[in-house]
Amino acid sequence: LRLLWVVVVIRCEFGVFFHSPSDCRWPENVLQPVINKHHNLFKVGAFGPDAQLQNPATSASLWFRYDSNMAYLSKSWSVVSRFHPNVVISLGDTLASGRYVTSDGEYDKYYRAFEATLPHDTSVPFYFMPGNNDMGLGVSPSFSKDARRFFEEHFGPLNQVVSISGHKFVLLNAPGLVEEDYRRHAHGKTYDQWT
Repeated sequence: LRLLWVVVVIRCEFGVFFHSPSDCRWPENVLQPVINKHHNLFKVGAFGPDAQLQNPATSASLWFRYDSNMAYLSKSWSVVSRFHPNVVISLGDTLASGRYVTSDGEYDKYYRAFEATLPHDTSVPFYFMPGNNDMGLGVSPSFSKDARRFFEEHFGPLNQVVSISGHKFVLLNAPGLVEEDYRRHAHGKTYDQWT
């Protein structure tokens, strides 16, 4: 019975991560006529619901030297990176609590934990769009006034246009757009009146 449980745990922990994507491939056959093939990976959230990099300075699970979110992210990234993408674009919510970090030192530590959890080849460009967990949404006394600056210093511009293999990708600060819409609504203006 113990052997059965060991097999089940190993299958669930490793088999799901490494076997499930074994059938996933880049659409090479469809792209054969195209000379410039490019493998773009769009990272939604942090590879799944509620799997975000926790702040190492505040994560209680680190008392036990094991953080299940970090382990999940690390395993997910290990599997995804086997596909050798040419470009990775993160679609937001890279950090679970970036909006709460108030000091440069704490954010640097958080960013180093991110880099350690998702190590990557530096020749592969990474682009990041901010999410509400990274910078906050709306006004709250608990949000850091420096969250935007921290994000830009560590992950790049909030808005950018990226050219990849002849295509332009527009990366937008979605929380900023939502906040602007809140301001528009508070002023009682329509979209046509708001400039």
